[in-house]
Amino acid sequence: MSDTHTSHTDETTDVARQDETLRREAARSFARFLQILEDGQLHEDLSAETQKMAETLNQHVQDFGGSPKGTLTITMDFKLKEGVFDISTKFKSKYPEQPRPRTIMWSDDGNRFVPENPRQSDMFGGGIRTINPGTKQKQL
Repeated sequence: MSDTHTSHTDETTDVARQDETLRREAARSFARFLQILEDGQLHEDLSAETQKMAETLNQHVQDFGGSPKGTLTITMDFKLKEGVFDISTKFKSKYPEQPRPRTIMWSDDGNRFVPENPRQSDMFGGGIRTINPGTKQKQL
């Protein structure tokens, strides 16, 4: 039983050492720099956001077709004071808008929108016809 406990403890210690090494390691690439920022939280949030972007764009294609576009903008503000860098970050995502249905309308003499062409006569005389629910239909 103590062998299992010792093995688990050694494994935990190794992971802790790796984490500490990564924290102290210089950012030799932008990818590594991104992983260090906010103790890894920015990298985690951006990873989730890129997955959400892919999901949203794929769903948009299924629902509406076309070639949707999205944007992910990352902003980093750097401030140097007395040899210490203060780095603040933010990001913003822009997803494709869902298409809205179109409406065709005209304007009347008073410049008000109307759903029917006011310069065209009504073929059936008088707008919407209501049918009495008690009326029986004739079969021919």
